[in-house]
Amino acid sequence: MWDFNQPYFEGQLIAADQAWWRFDDWMAGGKQIGVWFAGKSGSVRTAGMVQGVRNGCVQLRGQSAHAAFNLREAQFTYGPFQVFPRWPMGPMVELMALQAFLANGDWLVLAEGLKPEGLSPLALPAS
Repeated sequence: MWDFNQPYFEGQLIAADQAWWRFDDWMAGGKQIGVWFAGKSGSVRTAGMVQGVRNGCVQLRGQSAHAAFNLREAQFTYGPFQVFPRWPMGPMVELMALQAFLANGDWLVLAEGLKPEGLSPLALPAS
């Protein structure tokens, strides 16, 4: 399903065991990890710490979210990932990110320094 020969795939394909080592390092170091998940019916952005890595699943827990991802069949890349941290304002920044591409078309990005987007003042309810 995924064509990694396209120019928009900037990261390098890595073996699954390298991805699992990175998850283990993040868990052992207690690092805050930004999470961006995009599926066919929507997307979620949050941040948390890796709480568990076993049997092909990764579990993350943050202040307001708990997430688990089944990555047994995923293909992984590791490399630069460009984001706008203050969308729609620039500048764009580049983070080193671990990306998981699932067979069903879902996509997951995990990176140190990736922050979930807050609501803009215009999106907050009026008091």
